[in-house]
Amino acid sequence: MAYRRYDKTSDWYIFWETSSAKSKEDERIAVWHKDHRAAAPNFSYREVLAMLEENNFGGVPGFSTRDSDVLRRAFQEFVADVDAEYSSRAS
Repeated sequence: MAYRRYDKTSDWYIFWETSSAKSKEDERIAVWHKDHRAAAPNFSYREVLAMLEENNFGGVPGFSTRDSDVLRRAFQEFVADVDAEYSSRAS
């Protein structure tokens, strides 16, 4: 699932990576800035929760303060999607 794609108004491509994770804490989100895509940075569910709790996205390559809202929104959607996925698995 993509939360943000490169376009005229976005320097970010952010998506839930396919993985063989066994728990939601091991799910990963790719967070690629147009200038840092080669590094293919990605973060675990746990790391995303920590960034949201601390309101600190400085560990994301390419981050600048003007990107805070974009990253916060994408991370919140990722957390909600992961939670929903694992909740439905438990049912």
